[in-house]
Amino acid sequence: MSLKSAVWRWAYKSWGSCAPADQPGYSLLVPVPGDLPVFLELALAVLRRQDATHRVETLVIPDVCSPRMRAIVERESAGWPGPLRLVELPLPDRLIPQWMNRPHHNHWLQLINGARRASARHALLHDADLFLDDSTLLRRQYEACVAGDYSCFGVNRVWDDWFAQRGLNLAATWELFFSVPWLRSFPPHMHLGHDDVWNGEPHTFDTTLFPQCQTPAGKIAWNTPPGGMVHFNYVICSYRYFRDARGPYADDNFRILLIRILIDLFDPGPDEYGLPGVDELALGITDPTARVHYTTPAAGANYPEFRVKFAELLATKLLNATQRDRALAILAPFDRRWPMP
Repeated sequence: MSLKSAVWRWAYKSWGSCAPADQPGYSLLVPVPGDLPVFLELALAVLRRQDATHRVETLVIPDVCSPRMRAIVERESAGWPGPLRLVELPLPDRLIPQWMNRPHHNHWLQLINGARRASARHALLHDADLFLDDSTLLRRQYEACVAGDYSCFGVNRVWDDWFAQRGLNLAATWELFFSVPWLRSFPPHMHLGHDDVWNGEPHTFDTTLFPQCQTPAGKIAWNTPPGGMVHFNYVICSYRYFRDARGPYADDNFRILLIRILIDLFDPGPDEYGLPGVDELALGITDPTARVHYTTPAAGANYPEFRVKFAELLATKLLNATQRDRALAILAPFDRRWPMP
């Protein structure tokens, strides 16, 4: 065991003081990046449209809190269906995002702090870069979770095929319903993504996956709803990697472009994000020296998948006609470079 692993195990060996987690229904956990307030605006816009049946509370958990985060939660709480509360990371947790700046560690801290404060028997872990168009999806997923008496019930099988090859049917963390007592039955450090050994084989286990491996197979399930959900994956991680990069950044999966579009559509006020504007991003289509560029073979290979997924987002009720037109105008030079069939 490395010294770093030993420190995590010692510092997060127990849960400490927690809410009772005894109310029927679910706590909605909304981890958001403190330096991307547009994703809090988007998450609340998405979740506001969801059927709130069975929802006990909504907990917004920024990795780094800011006056902007507090103001958004205060503004939205008056008309929110049920309690809407801000959960600020306590010391020393709030120092870790500033010290380590690792998105996966931040997300784990948000998960365990949300789970400590959850007062319902179940909780949903919402992903900030996932957009729900079906207003009944969360209600139906929760009801299926309870009916099956599952510890974990997700919308996708975990992305890593290593587990399925070994007969483990694990659920991905995004839009994951879980039993709060189940989560708390493992020490917090076990839910952190880390390297470990399973049945004699070393592997890297993402958030919650090591505890899932130790849970009876019949207590874990997932059901991918047909439509009504658009997920871009790893958008926030990409923003953090871009922010820390020196020199030109290859946005091969178009995640920086996506963030820029969302900011222009949903947060048009004073720019606090440090991203190139849409015209500057378009220059990166042909200029490999641009701060963000799209000149690698991977960009051309990945654009069709991004464009199809973005078309799904355009088709949701989240955008109005004016926003759709603006988004298409931003994408026009990219569509000319890589025309769709």
